[in-house]
Amino acid sequence: MRGRKPKCLSTQEKEQKQERRRTQNRINKRNQRLRDKIKGNIPTSLSKEQKDEEYIKNLINYFDEYEFDIHFTGTFEPKHTKKISLQSLKSYTDKFIQLLIDENIIEYGLIFLDTGETDNNHTHIVIKSNQNIKNINSLLKSKWLLGSDVNVKDLETEVHKFNTIKYNFEKMSNSNKNKGRERKMELWNFIKK
Repeated sequence: MRGRKPKCLSTQEKEQKQERRRTQNRINKRNQRLRDKIKGNIPTSLSKEQKDEEYIKNLINYFDEYEFDIHFTGTFEPKHTKKISLQSLKSYTDKFIQLLIDENIIEYGLIFLDTGETDNNHTHIVIKSNQNIKNINSLLKSKWLLGSDVNVKDLETEVHKFNTIKYNFEKMSNSNKNKGRERKMELWNFIKK
């Protein structure tokens, strides 16, 4: 027999795995409907570059309506020289946000994946925290397990929140253009209860 042996799961583990998949599928479908709705509002007469700019502008305006209050940046620090792929980082970050929601630490989060200037993949997350949780910044830092280089900032004003969302969407858009990356994988994800 080649490869890894199939993992034997208990009935409870199978149910938990199915529930995780259902939740992730629900999130993916919600985000896809949002992407389709925003893209559907863009005039077809525009050029591809103008459509991309309009798409980003519409996303910024849509998410500005939410009450985000924290900007979290988490980096990946490899134990060796191996780098993490964007897909692996996306998977870990989605699970990280889902854990925080399940533990009632946050209400929702908007995730941005970033390749960085030196191809060091990391994530920016704009979060709406649960106001009843004390010391949320240190709690978020302790929950991030991929590395110790974590930055947590409060979004103090509406302008600060808008500029943070705008910066991340525009940086994500420029990263896509500069790397010649097609939009096979959107570099943002929105997760809520």
